[in-house]
Amino acid sequence: MTSIPPPRPRVVLPRGSEGRRRVVILGAAGRDFHVFETVYRDDPRSEVVAFCAAQIPGIAGRTFPPSLAGTRYPKGIPIVSEDALERLMSEQQVDTVVFAYSDVSHEDVMHLASRALAAGADFVLHGPDRTMLKSRKPVVAVTAVRTGCGKTPVARLIASILERHGLRVVIVRHPMPYGDLEAERVQRFQSRHDLVRYDTTIEEREEYETHLEAGRVVYAGVDYREILHRAEDEADVVLWDGGNNDFSFFAADLTFVVTDPLRPDDTLRYHPGETCLRLADVVVINKVDAASAAGLALVRADIDRVRPGIPIVTARSTLHVDGNIAGRRVVVVEDGPTLTHGGMTHGAGTAAARLHGAEIVDPRPHAVGSLAILMSEHPDLRPLIPATGYGPRQVAELEATLRAVPADLVLSATPMDLGALIRVDKPIVRVRYSVEPVGGPDLDALLDPIVARAISARARGTASKGAVEEPSEGAPRRRYVVALGGNALIRRGEKGDFALQREHVLSAARAIAGVLERGHDVVITHGNGPQIGFLALQAQAAEPAVPAPPLDVLGAESQAQIGYMLEQALRDALRDRNISREVVTVVTQVVVDEAGLRKPVKPIGPVYDEATATRLAKEHGWTVAKDGDGWRRSVPSPRPKRVVEIQTVRDLVQSGAIVIACGGGGVPVVEHEGRLRGVEAVIDKDLSATLLALAIDADELVMLTDVEGVYRDYRSESPELLRELSAGQIDVWLNAKSLEQGSMEPKCRAAMEFVLCGGSVARIGALDHAVEVVAGTAGTRVKVR
Repeated sequence: MTSIPPPRPRVVLPRGSEGRRRVVILGAAGRDFHVFETVYRDDPRSEVVAFCAAQIPGIAGRTFPPSLAGTRYPKGIPIVSEDALERLMSEQQVDTVVFAYSDVSHEDVMHLASRALAAGADFVLHGPDRTMLKSRKPVVAVTAVRTGCGKTPVARLIASILERHGLRVVIVRHPMPYGDLEAERVQRFQSRHDLVRYDTTIEEREEYETHLEAGRVVYAGVDYREILHRAEDEADVVLWDGGNNDFSFFAADLTFVVTDPLRPDDTLRYHPGETCLRLADVVVINKVDAASAAGLALVRADIDRVRPGIPIVTARSTLHVDGNIAGRRVVVVEDGPTLTHGGMTHGAGTAAARLHGAEIVDPRPHAVGSLAILMSEHPDLRPLIPATGYGPRQVAELEATLRAVPADLVLSATPMDLGALIRVDKPIVRVRYSVEPVGGPDLDALLDPIVARAISARARGTASKGAVEEPSEGAPRRRYVVALGGNALIRRGEKGDFALQREHVLSAARAIAGVLERGHDVVITHGNGPQIGFLALQAQAAEPAVPAPPLDVLGAESQAQIGYMLEQALRDALRDRNISREVVTVVTQVVVDEAGLRKPVKPIGPVYDEATATRLAKEHGWTVAKDGDGWRRSVPSPRPKRVVEIQTVRDLVQSGAIVIACGGGGVPVVEHEGRLRGVEAVIDKDLSATLLALAIDADELVMLTDVEGVYRDYRSESPELLRELSAGQIDVWLNAKSLEQGSMEPKCRAAMEFVLCGGSVARIGALDHAVEVVAGTAGTRVKVR
């Protein structure tokens, strides 16, 4: 008699620290990073313990860096192999597994789901509402049901139609950040030089080059919120050219999905390709000239089943061969992802060789390295080479293989210029292909609403060029003080190099440019903790050759340094919006309460480990204290009493200038008998922002930081974002010491004091959503009652 084994015991994993859900995100350096940035980066209820990667060689073993992960992840986030999923879940007590791959069969998705569920976790897929970013410019998206359907040729065709109307089209590509993630945060491609500058792979070149050849700008990278901001600044229309069969990262005004009748069984079998079909406004059935009648009928039946009545455009893929290949022995190089991810056995190169009577040489006996392994893993491939090159080693293996194949020439059907990347001992003839509509609705007519909206928006921008847009009739001109949090320039764990600071400050400038666009009066203030700490370190390192300046002098230096960068960034952001405003930095002194000079309580400068902090304290006579997971120098933080240059600030504001003042809280000074003297301290920037706002009669104080607003029970399992707060409620929390010290506590105190002293409203919210915070549709609003 066969014995039946006992059931496996159900292991219930405990929740993570402080009730947070512990999350693993599965992906391939694409949607996984975007899901993190849009859903989890600033979510206090969750803690992402790792990314689990597959599909792309060399992805595992890296770290998603702190500069992208945010202040909640000072050490970054590890990227590990998907093979280690169960072990990782056990060791890290994971209770949520998030799926963020594309072009995976529904069956394989559920196999992964089963692994997660069996290990005791929830299995989650995040959809459009959680992950799509909204644009202020028209967006057209091109997606597909599978890799290799022909998205980019369709995107090129759409771009050319829009450009015929004189519109500036900027392409945003699905992410492929296979190198240094910090360096690839935002990538802008305008020429072949940029392909070299960013050290792009073959896979990236396949997607970018044809757009560059047409004179278009292409954006890609990791941070798609910032990528969208930059694309909007130079586009009339943003065109999303998707990757694999993923749906768009941007909410689109018009979405096309491309289907492939050469793989008719796949229309509804792959994730998220079916989602793309269900989301689309228009279907393109491509390759109708090469498909069978049965294949076309099956694709149409599947479309009718899930999207009856949707407009369907039929198109053929037209081949163009750059030379005479008739009767020649050729080795064919095809588009790699179409074969390896898309499941095709051949592509345009094989079709062109047959059409023109070329003899195809089998390259498989000559393949070397990872290319030989890849071809052995795909035995159904015809005698051809998939163009793979995720790094220099694979590119070298591709070159060595092509040199070894006894052929007359290389027939390259990859969209990139293969000859620009490798050197072989035989001519390279390119096969290009384009999409030509042959049936269904006219593409021009489908795009007419996009054209009309874009032309109208551009006309409004041209009409206001060179002048400040006045508030609409009946809306009085308002005066704002906008306080930028420390994340505007340097984020926790970053080394603070100036190139990175410029990236951050440009992002901050673009975020607040929408506030400036309405023609209101704006004074900007900012933090300086990291910068003043770096300046102090530099000064200490230069001794004894150069005497170290005191902290008040360093405060003045940091004000000028940050003001300089902000001025440039704001001028650029305003120019991009056709707004003419003066931007002025005032190095501001603030008289402080001397009683606050007795105790060092304010952290400044970089974060250290405990041993380094202790050593530096002994060497320089510092006071150091724990700050989060690390240690920082601490200095006194006296209460601000009076802004010395306030009349100058008022006059500049009255003239219409955008003023940057009280940076870092202002230079701390004490006053005796009318004389000012600097002191070794740092003033709380939020309290100085309140003092400044009251002194210039500001209507609103807006404090922008790296979280969405003020949360009730922030550290609990289910924190609640509060849309409105009264001064009385904040006072209760301050007395109960229930606010985050050093982060939300000073902001709430500053907001309370502003409204109690006569200010209309104070707002606290995320820098990325500055316009929405000011409009009251995001963040937390603080009023007297």
